[in-house]
Amino acid sequence: MTSTIPTPRIGQPWPDQGGIYAGIMAGRDGQPDYHLILAPAEAGSFKDVEWGPYGKSIDGAASYFDGVANTAAMAAGDIDLAKRIQALQIDGHADYHLPSQAEAHLLAANLKDQFEQDDWYWTSTRHSAGLAWFQTFGYGDQNIGTKDDTARARAVRRLIL
Repeated sequence: MTSTIPTPRIGQPWPDQGGIYAGIMAGRDGQPDYHLILAPAEAGSFKDVEWGPYGKSIDGAASYFDGVANTAAMAAGDIDLAKRIQALQIDGHADYHLPSQAEAHLLAANLKDQFEQDDWYWTSTRHSAGLAWFQTFGYGDQNIGTKDDTARARAVRRLIL
């Protein structure tokens, strides 16, 4: 879907678009630029969830940029978190994904106040069979965590420019 509707200010709800406007992400690998939209906390947040089982390598989920592809690979690999995010329906939209590392950086830069400051949030970017990347919002850093640890997750969606 190509965006031809007025864009709200960053941090404001985007009516009928399923969340809060986070900003523009540059397209990579031939993909178009897109708006990133953060799902509302009440509908698109998950608490105390695992990324997936420790030791299970998920091919196709290592992109720094592409959260859609990472989440699809996770779901194809039978990862519950990815399936739960893909099952979301908010404002008539069913195209949510777990943000990639790059998308999580944008969320930390623009929407820090939309997240619990003392918790860490999974990204869709795996590091290895046993580790995946997470984002914190208190200090805005990223690190790797054991995939069977529990953390938070927050869904996002794209709107192509």
